[in-house]
Amino acid sequence: MTSPRWRNDCSMRKALLADDKYFFVFVDEMPFYLSIRRNYGRAKRNSRVVVKIPSSGLLAPRTQVALAVNSSRGIIHAGMYPPKRAHAGGMRLILQTSWTKDDFESFMKDLLQAIFLQKKQLSFVLDSTREHGPERNMQDSWRGKHHELERYLSSTGGAIRIMKPPPNSPQLNLCEYYNRTIWSKANRIRNMPKFEAQLLGRFAHGDTLDGRIRALLEIIETAIGEAKGIVQSHSFVTLLGSFERVVAANGYLNWKDPM
Repeated sequence: MTSPRWRNDCSMRKALLADDKYFFVFVDEMPFYLSIRRNYGRAKRNSRVVVKIPSSGLLAPRTQVALAVNSSRGIIHAGMYPPKRAHAGGMRLILQTSWTKDDFESFMKDLLQAIFLQKKQLSFVLDSTREHGPERNMQDSWRGKHHELERYLSSTGGAIRIMKPPPNSPQLNLCEYYNRTIWSKANRIRNMPKFEAQLLGRFAHGDTLDGRIRALLEIIETAIGEAKGIVQSHSFVTLLGSFERVVAANGYLNWKDPM
């Protein structure tokens, strides 16, 4: 038995997402690693068995990918942020994620420039990660930094709004569904002969790790290129279903609105 409040909340959320006045942009980041797998075969007589696989652990080729997705346009903007080498004591090196607050602000600036829309209420759905900045500083971080866009929006009757889903709720972010598609495509592309040769080939001395990271970036770029322009309508339907289940369980969606 559903309550009137639950039905009203669901109707309001669906109407908001379907209203042409609002333009929802879901933003999320995810790490990408090379899938590690062993190749089995026969070694030549009197030769040593060599298993050629990319390195794993703290030196495994990886990168951070940021996505911005809209329900009616699919992937709007994407950015890749490769890691940086760091010393971990002695001669030991590790790879540290380069995704920082500055990278996030740069990504959002490029995104905002790509979606100049007239008379739209731009609503960005972000989670509460450290790179997005503390919630108490969200207003200061956004307002006053994008004067050109703010003037443009105000002159056309638009505005920017930031919304945060509840903690640990990736099913309420549309990016999560597109992330899975990119992961699937990247794993398929990674096994193509061209990229297998790049990943397991010989590199100049000291360039092996950087070479494999370059190959990984090319794999991800190819996967994103295949996914762009394809609207995953089924993912949006699944997202709406997640909204309804959360509201049914809690009585409300519990989206915070820092601005």
